[in-house]
Amino acid sequence: MSNEITLESKPYCDESGKFLWDDYGVYLLNPLARHNPDSFSWFERTFFKTQSKLFSQPETENGVLEDYRTCPNRLDIPKGRSIVRMGEDYYCVMPRGCFSNLEGNKKISVTSVDRIDLEYYNPFAVKYLLMVLNEEELDLPDKRLVRDIALESFHSALQLAASSHGPRWNLLDCLATSENEHALESLREYGFRVNAERFLEVDSRTR
Repeated sequence: MSNEITLESKPYCDESGKFLWDDYGVYLLNPLARHNPDSFSWFERTFFKTQSKLFSQPETENGVLEDYRTCPNRLDIPKGRSIVRMGEDYYCVMPRGCFSNLEGNKKISVTSVDRIDLEYYNPFAVKYLLMVLNEEELDLPDKRLVRDIALESFHSALQLAASSHGPRWNLLDCLATSENEHALESLREYGFRVNAERFLEVDSRTR
């Protein structure tokens, strides 16, 4: 994190090239993990609600821009990424909305960067992969093996999504182990029977 990141605007124009507005993109670290039920409301109260009102008032417009520029929670995030990695942790990049000044020639787009708690999401990755199998046929060693395959696939997907030239996957894409070809192929290599009908059912739910 750094409050020395330059706050630059991107001009938006219509098809004829006529200027419409300057857009300021702001990425802010949310201290609450992605799955926390208070994550969205806390972020909105702290970084969005009051600022949007102040930005609509000419006398406080520049102050809002300066507050965002120097905010200690501000991050320099590559545009277009839904998953990023910082240190050993992965984060969701979640657009929260935008607001404009009174004249409408400036807009601020606010994005929340939320930590992905792997301990919370790991069970979902396992659950989704189990859904393409007949769980009643699995003994305890089988379930442990499926768990290992699911977690390896989930974590590898996060790593790929966070890489600079990786796919533009979001968290749900990474969690969808039932759609992960590597995971499905691993199951087949170990002799598991993948249930095609169940796979199609899971596929329709996760898109």
